[in-house]
Amino acid sequence: TLNITTEDGGINQILVQQGAISVIDADCPDLICVHQGAIHNNLLPITCLPHKLVIELKPQHTPIDSITY
Repeated sequence: TLNITTEDGGINQILVQQGAISVIDADCPDLICVHQGAIHNNLLPITCLPHKLVIELKPQHTPIDSITY
């Protein structure tokens, strides 16, 4: 697990597993990112609009990047 902290102090707790990633906790008001569950492919990213966070799975050998907009 890892915590992503946004510039405004928001926090998303991310769970990384073999072949999947999910947001397991957040302090945003709607928790849509948490309720989305784990993603296993790159068809639909996890988004947390209040924290301006987007999580996408990338093909193997693609550099990992953590950016909030």
